[in-house]
Amino acid sequence: MNIVFHSTGTSLSDDFKSHVQEKIERSLHPFHKVFSVDFFVKVEGVKFILEVLVKAEHHERIYLHQSDTDLFRGMEKLLDRLSENVRHKKVRYSQRSYSGIKKNSFIIYHHGYEKKETEGDENTVFSSKPLPRFEAWLELRISKENILIYRESSSGNIEIMIKENGSFFLITSNKQKISSPDKKTFEQHKFVFNLNRYKVLERKVFEVLPMSEEEAKDRLKKEDFVFFINKKNNAYSIMFRYSKNRIGFVENILL
Repeated sequence: MNIVFHSTGTSLSDDFKSHVQEKIERSLHPFHKVFSVDFFVKVEGVKFILEVLVKAEHHERIYLHQSDTDLFRGMEKLLDRLSENVRHKKVRYSQRSYSGIKKNSFIIYHHGYEKKETEGDENTVFSSKPLPRFEAWLELRISKENILIYRESSSGNIEIMIKENGSFFLITSNKQKISSPDKKTFEQHKFVFNLNRYKVLERKVFEVLPMSEEEAKDRLKKEDFVFFINKKNNAYSIMFRYSKNRIGFVENILL
C-alpha cells in the first residue's frame, strides 16, 4: 500500500513513516481495494495538526483529523480512530450516480487546437459521491487536476472548485437576482480553510453570460477561469488554465 506523506513546518523520520504505514495497513485490511492514502502533518503554533484521507472501493472516503502538542501521541490517537472507524463502517455497494454530473465531458485543448477527450472514470474532475466542502478542498489540494465538480453534501448543490497558482475558487448557486428575475445567478468565492473553517477572502455575485468557446478562450487570457453559457448548446460550461500550454474545458454542467 502506497501512503503519501505531506508535512508542513516539520520533518518526518523514516521510523515515524514506517510505524504509520504499518498501522494504517492493519486498519484498512477489511477493504479489498484501497486506491490512495494521504497522511498530512503540519505545525500550527505549539500544536501538530494530523489528517488522514483514505479513498477505497465503492466510493468510500474516510477523512479524520487530530491535533496534539505531541506528534507521536497525536498520531496514535488518529490511527486508533481510523481503525475504529473502519471496524464500524458499513461499506455501501451502491453504484448510484448523482444527477447533474456528466462524466464524459472533460475536454483538454492542446494549445487551443487539438482536442483530447477523457471519458468515464479515467478522469478525477467529477465526484460521484456528495462531499462536504472541506473534503472537496482537501481532495483538490492533492489532485493532479485543477478542478473538482461535486455535490455539496449539506446543501445538495452542485459546486465547482478550482485551484489556480496556489489560490482556490468556488462557484456555487445564489438566490439573489441582479437584473432579470428569470436569470440564475451565482456566487464566486476566493477562499481559504483556516483551522478547517471556510473563510471567504473575496466574494462576488454574477450572472452567467452566453458566449462561444472562442470568446471564452479569448477571455481566459485575462482571467483565471471563465464560467459561461455555451452558445453552441445553451449549456453551462467552464474553461480554466489546465497547464502552461493547455486549457481545461468542462461542458454540460447541470446546475
